[in-house]
Amino acid sequence: MLLHLPLFSQVISAMNDVSKGKTSAAMAEWVNPLRMLREVIDSLGALGPLAPLALTGGLLVIVVGAVTLCRRAPVLSAIYLLSIPIAMAILLALSFRIWPRYFLVDILYIFLCIAVGLDVLSQWFARTISLPGLGRPLYILAIVVAAGASAVLLVRNYEHPKQDFEGAIQLINKLKSPNDATTSFGLASEPFNTYLEPRWPVVKSYADLTKLRKDASHVWVVTAFDDHVEEYQTATMDEIRRTYDLVGEFDGTLGGGTVRVYRSR
Repeated sequence: MLLHLPLFSQVISAMNDVSKGKTSAAMAEWVNPLRMLREVIDSLGALGPLAPLALTGGLLVIVVGAVTLCRRAPVLSAIYLLSIPIAMAILLALSFRIWPRYFLVDILYIFLCIAVGLDVLSQWFARTISLPGLGRPLYILAIVVAAGASAVLLVRNYEHPKQDFEGAIQLINKLKSPNDATTSFGLASEPFNTYLEPRWPVVKSYADLTKLRKDASHVWVVTAFDDHVEEYQTATMDEIRRTYDLVGEFDGTLGGGTVRVYRSR
């Protein structure tokens, strides 16, 4: 805490600014701990019908490993296990958005729990069937199976970007006419304005869209997190849905972060 003390004022200020964005019911959903739990569970979707089995089995292994580690290394376990509720309490107290990445540091302990849990269960099973020498081969097999399941989950991260903004740009460049205007709206504006397409104007209201429409054959709009726009932008998003055609949707690994391309009629 002493080492990080010079940063605290900046961190608190930044967190307060972000918390002010929680002005609508849709934005408020991001401070719900249950949403983070759903995101973690949804990440197992790549396993298909095996996902419920993997979740149940994974939780059992983690619990067995955690209990064993608490007995073997109580101080280490306390450090990791206490950090989770402490971080959650701070985020809730500040009405801050709760995302799985804030707990990524704890994944090291979870992996350790998995390794220890698989060892304990393998040895227990081998003793149960009166073949204690089978414990080590079973443990190695269990580790290989767990690593294989993790590899399956990784495939999606290599097949898709976090958010496919570049796919949206390529679609627009392919279909737009020379007299068309291009822009971004809502939470898609930041990456476009600061990195991807700084030449594109940013619109913040339907009046801005109307101005672009006057001098263009069509207006192309890229959006993201359509259900999580700021409260004052909700009417504009509704108007885009009514008066624009949805031309393309681009999924990514970020839950709920689908990138959409609209074109004026």
